[in-house]
Amino acid sequence: MFEWAMFDHVLENFSQFSIFDYVILVLNILVLVFSRRIVATIPSYRGGREFGARLMALRILTILLFLLYTIGLVETELLQRIGKTAITILMAYLMSHLIHVLLQYKFGRDREVDGEMVRVESYQSEIFNLLSLVLIGTTSLVAIINIWDMTSWLQTTSALGFLLIITFSTKDVWAPDSINGLILLYNEAFQPGTVIRCRELNILGVILEIKITETVIRDLRQRHELHVPNAKLRSCNLEVLSNSTKKGLIQFLDFNLAYGLNSEDVVAFFEDAWKLACSRETSINDSSKCRVRLFSNGDHAVTWRVFFAVRQVYKTLSAEYAFNQAAYDLSLERGIGLNTPTTHLVEQTAIPPVFDDAGTPSGSLDT
Repeated sequence: MFEWAMFDHVLENFSQFSIFDYVILVLNILVLVFSRRIVATIPSYRGGREFGARLMALRILTILLFLLYTIGLVETELLQRIGKTAITILMAYLMSHLIHVLLQYKFGRDREVDGEMVRVESYQSEIFNLLSLVLIGTTSLVAIINIWDMTSWLQTTSALGFLLIITFSTKDVWAPDSINGLILLYNEAFQPGTVIRCRELNILGVILEIKITETVIRDLRQRHELHVPNAKLRSCNLEVLSNSTKKGLIQFLDFNLAYGLNSEDVVAFFEDAWKLACSRETSINDSSKCRVRLFSNGDHAVTWRVFFAVRQVYKTLSAEYAFNQAAYDLSLERGIGLNTPTTHLVEQTAIPPVFDDAGTPSGSLDT
């Protein structure tokens, strides 16, 4: 009996719905059905975690709003306000998402990020997106205030003054990173897909995303994400490895060999090692021949420096690993040791004899 009474109650509430209520219900159903496609309109190049979080947030919001209308309790004033607030938040989310997509396709750039071509943000798209978020957020806030009959709150200078005090007191937290984030976006040298090296922070990675407060970088050594505040990143000396020559990024490796080896044999050895590495790793530019130079005549060994070009900058470490392995394999065949030889030898000195009072060395035999 209770279930039938609840069902009749729901039907009664449905009969009291206006056209606006039915439009909201249809909109919720459409958003819930096409939620995956809606979220996928923004290209995701950071894996499935960010996509899954956006998808889950959108689905939870639509299901919550749908339940507020269909359970049959919307006749109470409190839940009516909650439902209208949820509508406002949903519309703000969909509007900001749509504007974000339009701005990205209008002002964004196609860049290669970790071997994949994606549409990324630009300085213009981020500026317009920030302005749209402020406008949508302000409009939504005013709408929610009117829904909850808190218009008198806007008329009190104390409340607005309190917000201004909080904004001013926290400017040292959000302002430096935000300003530096816009500067990074304005500088075309730093874009998603750019490979950078920061020796102060021990970072060698590819930029995935430049946000207002932080930059997301894919570490090329361990393949994990690094979230670096924009102000901290711009305070370091950044090497832009992507802006290399037509041949590619010029890299070098140092090898310590023993003295006594013929220079021509050493040069031929490293050239053959380079050819072997090119056959194993496609990121090494095989059309640009390697260069072998004698870097230093040290106390322990002769240091030879080998220069070679890498076409795919984000595979720099793979190229180095391949060259090191090729040099090691070839050294075993040709008997050229890559280890630093020991050159310091400890010489044994003779112990001086001890003479007695008669002038005869002690320990000598009398004849």
